[in-house]
This record gives sequence, C-alpha cells and structure tokens, in this order.
Amino acid sequence: MVCSFLCWQRHELIVILPWEEWWALQFVDDANCHIALLPLHPDMHSKFNVTAAWDYARHMNGLPYGYHNMTFSWIDTRSDNYPPPLDANLVASVILMWTRLQPDYASNMWNESLNKQLGTEGLDLPSAMLESEKQGIPFDELLAIPERDDWEYGDGYSTCVAFILQMYKEAGLFGSLSTSIQVTEFGIRDAYMLNFFQDDALWLPSWCNATDPSVPFCQILGEYQMELPGYNTLTPYMPTWMKPVQLCLQLTPDLIIADSIRRTCKYELVNLSLTVVQNNCCNA
Repeated sequence: MVCSFLCWQRHELIVILPWEEWWALQFVDDANCHIALLPLHPDMHSKFNVTAAWDYARHMNGLPYGYHNMTFSWIDTRSDNYPPPLDANLVASVILMWTRLQPDYASNMWNESLNKQLGTEGLDLPSAMLESEKQGIPFDELLAIPERDDWEYGDGYSTCVAFILQMYKEAGLFGSLSTSIQVTEFGIRDAYMLNFFQDDALWLPSWCNATDPSVPFCQILGEYQMELPGYNTLTPYMPTWMKPVQLCLQLTPDLIIADSIRRTCKYELVNLSLTVVQNNCCNA
C-alpha cells in the first residue's frame, strides 16, 4: 500500500507500507476515513504492467507528497468552472490577501505553479501577474493553462490522485493516449469515472456491500455510504480538436524544446484556437 505519511520533520512523504500496517492506521485516524476498493476490469488487469507500476511506486517512495496541482488543476476554462458568483477576479483577490497573511504558504500553493505556467522562475504573485500581462495572457487564461506531469516543483512532483493515475500510465492502461494525457489535471471524480473498473457485480467479493448489492464497487470503511456519480463510465479519448495539435507537435518535435513555443502552444490550447496553434507551432 502506498500512502502519504507525516514524518518526524512534519513533512508529508510518500511511503510504501504493508497492507496490514496501513489498514491498522485507518482505525486510529481522526479523519474518519471512507475507503472504497475499485477492482480493475479483467481487460485492464490483463494489460497492467505490474513491473512498471512498481518501478514508479518505488521511484516515488520517500519523496514529498506534492499538492501544487490541487490549486489550479480544476480550472479548465476562463469562466465555466466557477460556481456563481465566483470568478477569476475573486480568485485573484483571495490569493493576494492570502499571500499577505501567509507568504510562505502562498509560495508553496500557487507561486511555483504560476511560474511553471509562465515559463519563469522565482516570481512572487504580484510579479507573476505583471509577467502574465507582459506576455499577453489574461489572468483568467493563465489559471486555465494545463498542468503537466513532467513539472517538478521545489519539493517534488504533484501527487494526490495523480499518483495513482501516473501509475496507471506507467502500467499501460491509457495505451496510445499516454503521451496525450496529463494526469495532474485529473481530480478524484475524473479518476473514478474512467471505465477501468470491474462492471459485473457478480465478480466482486462476496463480502462486498452486503447491505446494498446494487453498489458497483466495494466500500471497505466509513461511517456513511459512499456515492461515486458517473462511476466507471468514461472511456479515455483524444478530443477531435487535439488531433491537429498532436500532429503539429509530431511534425515539429524540435520546436517543443523551446519554452516560448511550448508556452504559446499551451496558451492557445486553452482557447481551442487551432488556427493560431498551427501558426505559432507548425509555422514558427
């Protein structure tokens, strides 16, 4: 079992624990954990590269538990992800105030992310906002620039549910789409909606959901019954608007080495403006 562990230095680390030890810890956790077991579908199980998955887990063992992607990965559009009356302007105001109150915390939570999105280093929040304006990127679009799996922060890589999904990538479950999917953009709901899991309740363990056999997964701990809307319903795919961009980058692999070109491509991807993408990437 791989989990986050608070070490004596008060840092969250990724650790590999025996199942029995991890399970015992859940009963003394004040968080009142709710845990579900989601068995892989036999088709997914047959293609799961166990060796590659364990190699990834061992590589991450002992590294800091990264959380940078939690700040912005849920923002995919300029305005449609915000529940009214929330918008990017209010987000900017909140993080500015938070930065004044807890500057160290702010640096960990969003300054590094914004620098990654801008292709800069060491800028604080006000400087990042000015740099965004200089680059011609409105702040609401800056927040929507996709997180990338290969972004390494000062304390390591983003993890949370991305850890499991990166293991799925390494194990080959995303197949030919692996190079097109950034799992650090996924949330927990995105993860359980993937149709990677067992869809026949008859194959679930007999002790599973004895009080409600209609539940399609195994809840093994928790005071309340868990609900996973849309569970096991989403087949990974490449959107049609992405295909010209993928072809563009395949035709000009040398261009993606340049940060300025890569940032331009990502910025335009947020706008779904394929014409400009092709102009800025393929014809750069």
